[in-house]
Amino acid sequence: MANSKKQKAAMVSILIIILLTAVASFLAQSAGKDPVPSQPASSAIPEKEKEASAREKLTGLFSSVGIRVGPGLQTSDALSYRELRLNWESLQKTGSAGLLNAEQQPVAGVLTQISSTARVGTLPRERSLEFSPDHILIVALDENDAVRWWKLMIDPRFVRAEVGRSDQMRSENLYQAKVEFIIECPDDPVLRQLRLYRPVWNGESFRLEPWGVASLR
Repeated sequence: MANSKKQKAAMVSILIIILLTAVASFLAQSAGKDPVPSQPASSAIPEKEKEASAREKLTGLFSSVGIRVGPGLQTSDALSYRELRLNWESLQKTGSAGLLNAEQQPVAGVLTQISSTARVGTLPRERSLEFSPDHILIVALDENDAVRWWKLMIDPRFVRAEVGRSDQMRSENLYQAKVEFIIECPDDPVLRQLRLYRPVWNGESFRLEPWGVASLR
């Protein structure tokens, strides 16, 4: 009986020693490892780079139309924005469907402001800038003709249609000769005017073609 108790005590001691040795080995290995690095602000850095790239691109484009890039507005903290309802009508005669083809589309038109309403809410901040001939660039200017806010939107006149005979249908980009649309912009007292531009590709780069003006004050 005494020997049995001694054997059990010895086994317990051995198990305790093995357990302590394993714990000590684990702690030693953990101490030697490099700490897990905290997640860098990877999302913030690319966003800043996108915004800086967009501002640089706009600076070159705006110089040709007589305006410049000013300090951006902090729209994320704003509790309201302004909703403008506008109407655009081409001066070009159209067919029965009231549509313009790509060659007729650059012809001048008249932009008319229908209403301007303050709305509750916030606007997303534009950072990236990827032009397309089917875009309209909207910029908000202060009293010094400095651009304080900008936004790209799909041309509200744009319509993709299937044209041709039933056995030779093809896709073609057409443009409405008359269209009503909405622009949401900051409701900030420093802003005086919206200017709309159509990006035009010349084979090497984009240039801005004036498309309309709307008053904010």
